[in-house]
Amino acid sequence: MKSTKLYVISIIALNMMFLLFLFTACSNRNPDNEPFNTTINGQVVTIQFNDGTTSEGIIKSDKGEYAFSYPFSDTFSVIYPNGYAYSHKSLNGAIAASSGSYDSTEALGYIGGISLEMAVQSAARLKSANQRIVSPFVSILLLGIGIFSIISPRSLWWLSRGWMYKNVEPSDLALVIYRVSGVIVVLFGIVSFFA
Repeated sequence: MKSTKLYVISIIALNMMFLLFLFTACSNRNPDNEPFNTTINGQVVTIQFNDGTTSEGIIKSDKGEYAFSYPFSDTFSVIYPNGYAYSHKSLNGAIAASSGSYDSTEALGYIGGISLEMAVQSAARLKSANQRIVSPFVSILLLGIGIFSIISPRSLWWLSRGWMYKNVEPSDLALVIYRVSGVIVVLFGIVSFFA
């Protein structure tokens, strides 16, 4: 009886570790990198991140293109269409240091650096929220494994444990555990497909 409980616990723990590995190790970044449109100070702007990053890119507006970057996690830099470079370093959300006066850029109709940074941060959060967490391939793999476990728990038992022994059959409890695990894996596959 004690070995049956240990067996049940080990099967459930292995399934949970397998699912945890799949959900944390397999992510799919959005390769097409859709631009984000917004309005800043009455100007319509488009924020386009460079492929594979949310720390640098281009902001396009009626007055030209602004190149931006976060060379460090707390430093924002932007280069205006007229060549002026603005950057500032923040410390826990407060501006700790900034470079130069950008009054002349605002007089030319350009958008201020702080407004640009806030827009870029909002777009980066939105992009992160819209990315797929799990690859569709992993979702389909989960569905396949789960369905196989539901339909043929005896075969899955043999693949995982039975091949190590001669002339043995799985217990009824082991088959029920494999079927229940299959249902759980199918549910995770369905949820991960739409995540």
